[in-house]
Amino acid sequence: MGFFMLYFLAVAVGVGLGMTVFLPKIFKGVDIITSFNGIILYYFALDFVMRLQLQELPTLSIIPYLHLKVPKSKIIGFLNIKALFSAFNLWPILLFFPFIFMEIADEYGAFAVLMYIISILSITLFNNYLILYIKRKSITNVYYTLVGFVIIAIFAAFEYFKLISLISTSDFVFRAIGERPYLGFGFTIAALAIFKLNSTFLYNNLYVEELGAKQEKKVSTDYAFLNRFGKVGELAALELKLILRHKRSRSSIILGFFFLLYGFMFYREKLINSDSFGTMMFAGIFMTGVSIIIYGQFMFAWQ
Repeated sequence: MGFFMLYFLAVAVGVGLGMTVFLPKIFKGVDIITSFNGIILYYFALDFVMRLQLQELPTLSIIPYLHLKVPKSKIIGFLNIKALFSAFNLWPILLFFPFIFMEIADEYGAFAVLMYIISILSITLFNNYLILYIKRKSITNVYYTLVGFVIIAIFAAFEYFKLISLISTSDFVFRAIGERPYLGFGFTIAALAIFKLNSTFLYNNLYVEELGAKQEKKVSTDYAFLNRFGKVGELAALELKLILRHKRSRSSIILGFFFLLYGFMFYREKLINSDSFGTMMFAGIFMTGVSIIIYGQFMFAWQ
């Protein structure tokens, strides 16, 4: 995982420095500032999706201090600061800051540059602590993870059915910040609010005993419909129980279901009418095979 993070950091540096070259080629005939503004919120939407799957909770390192006379506030502060040391929080800086200094400074001036930077850092922190809050709440209630996926699905549906264009919304928001920079503090307020919400939850649920008391429940699951298949059914039921009892395996299955939504991108009327069998076959293999790929990464280690 560390190698991939370093690889993507290197890519982020290259993309950030070369954005003045890439954007006119990707968004042909569109003003470069407009295209840059349009991708900011789009990036953070993808960032939210990636964090939901990959960002880890900084919890285990505090356990040795819980029995010492260390104030809760200091432990919570340590956790919040530790959560900042993530590649996810570094990527936006590498991606967006070079373009801001090269182009936004000439277009809107120094104060607007400062507010662009504050806005991007605020959204980064908002995503960071929102994901941590969702994941911590999902420890006591798994439905909070489902809420995260529902948020993603809603925005994806808005974009797909062209009810709301995230790119247009992003351009509108950041163009407004360029013209009236003080509006950027709206993102700062949102980041402070989610930071406070996350800290309050930690304060109320910090100790192992408090978290453990809510988690202690006996789960007895029997998949009766598999029993009629004999030994094969028993093994399938056992495998299903092992998948659903662990967060990583459960996430891999859920992610596989979400990849099925790619069918809405591939199987459109134009493609179906053209009888492009190869493309449709590729889409089918991709949609069904990616869950096997994700699950297969861990399968041998689980045996």
